[in-house]
Amino acid sequence: MAGAYLGPNAPVIVHAAAQKFCQAKEAMEKKMSNWIDYNLDVLASSPAEINQIAERLNQPSFELASWIAQRDGQPVSEVAAGLKELLEFKMVKNLGYVDNDVNKARRFSLEFKDKYYGIVDSHLIEVSRAFPKAVFLLEYLDTQASYSAFGPRGWTPLRPPQKH
Repeated sequence: MAGAYLGPNAPVIVHAAAQKFCQAKEAMEKKMSNWIDYNLDVLASSPAEINQIAERLNQPSFELASWIAQRDGQPVSEVAAGLKELLEFKMVKNLGYVDNDVNKARRFSLEFKDKYYGIVDSHLIEVSRAFPKAVFLLEYLDTQASYSAFGPRGWTPLRPPQKH
């Protein structure tokens, strides 16, 4: 009924219904969030570099924490603590059969909810830019969607192509 009068309380009722719908949608999205597995193979130029990369993978940058804190209106210290918990890359194994003293390749893994894609991908891009000589190969597994791919969410490279 176009132009029908719904009474003096109509805006309040419509607003309450919209609010209830949004809350239900938000609750459903929280429940429906998929778990994502990242397997990250890193090939470094030296054993020292692979050790530095391993350390950096578990140290989110202050810039990333500050940006998220500003975006979400939270204290940087709280965001930094949450990032440390989210970005706990675990070393799975050395790649190849060599002694740790000469090893230059490792596999790391991380499991997280898909709503954190942007944060995790931003962190990986920062790390890969900090170590331009290293090669980062990312395998992405969405176990609930039954597929996997290489690169964050498809075939996207971890860093933009270099200009020659």
